[in-house]
Amino acid sequence: MIGLVRVLFTSSIPHLPQIYGGLNTHTHEFCLELIKRGHQPSVLTRLSYGNSFGVRTLLRDRTRGRRLSVDHDLGYPVFRARKPWTMVDAIPRPDAAILQDGRLPQYAAALSGLGVPAIGYFHGLDFEDWTFDGRPAQTADLPPIEYFANSEYTAGRFSRRYRMAAHIVPPIFRSELYRTERAGRNAVFINPVREKGVDLALAVAALCPEIPFLFVKGWPLDVDSRWRLLRRLWRLPNVRLLERRTNMREIFRNCHVLLVPSQRESWGRVASEAHFSGIPVIGSDIGGLPEAIGPGGLIIDPGAPPEVWAAALRQLWFDDELYQTKSCAAQTYSQRPQLNTERQLDLLLAGLARAAAASRKTSSIAPAREVTRA
Repeated sequence: MIGLVRVLFTSSIPHLPQIYGGLNTHTHEFCLELIKRGHQPSVLTRLSYGNSFGVRTLLRDRTRGRRLSVDHDLGYPVFRARKPWTMVDAIPRPDAAILQDGRLPQYAAALSGLGVPAIGYFHGLDFEDWTFDGRPAQTADLPPIEYFANSEYTAGRFSRRYRMAAHIVPPIFRSELYRTERAGRNAVFINPVREKGVDLALAVAALCPEIPFLFVKGWPLDVDSRWRLLRRLWRLPNVRLLERRTNMREIFRNCHVLLVPSQRESWGRVASEAHFSGIPVIGSDIGGLPEAIGPGGLIIDPGAPPEVWAAALRQLWFDDELYQTKSCAAQTYSQRPQLNTERQLDLLLAGLARAAAASRKTSSIAPAREVTRA
């Protein structure tokens, strides 16, 4: 990787600390691992005005007449703008780039014009919404780069949509940030929003009054959603609502079973995080979540009624032999080669090296055609 020191990550999804989600956490941990290897990572991302961080940044930048902000609080430069894909030429030129979810074609076109080699790395399915000149994007419209995906599910959807292969590299986890000795005994549900199955989780908690639950905030809740949730939780004395935690070990220390009734997942990061501490997961048979859970839990039809989920939870909760079997399987599964950080880094950096080699073989790189999202 000589010559590829400065690695840029792009996304149109706001980065930490504005949003804590799978993509953001993966990018952050990836950057920290690259720093350990002597690289200089940076992130170009969208600035949201939906929280105090964004408002403060907006006011500061307007005072200084800037359309692009930069902060180093995470240990690496994070460049933020309302339309970051238009600001590629305003940041220090990277040696290579990893283009992630959100406006990937636009980023690819801008970086191609600067002669920066890049690969694409999908953590979701936004590629299914790409359009070109008002029509659904075709294979010929895609940026001529190498693609990676976070799961077999994501890679399969990409392949069926565009008849192109994507290398599978699951999200990166710094296991020491999640592994803990457990002291509490709760069923834990993280991120009480509709997409993550909050209605189902509430129904299961109501059906299992003998089991204590912890609901942990994740994505920001608007005022109406927050009050609806609080009104429903008021009727459930066995459920406690916790504020979002940046230190997930605090959550997993008190977790006996993790409930992940998501309605859409391309991986399901919390399942893998829980496995590092031997915590079994009960999750939906949807998207890439079964890949994340594997043998380390129970997988339920997402359309199954709450009674089925409650029965699965009680079985895992009260059957000590089953629990120990699934707990050991979860811990073992967390150590599989696919989640070996060094291996994952090697695969993605090798992709960047191939992109750089291909770039050097051409005297110029034709910019990709402009592709927009529907």
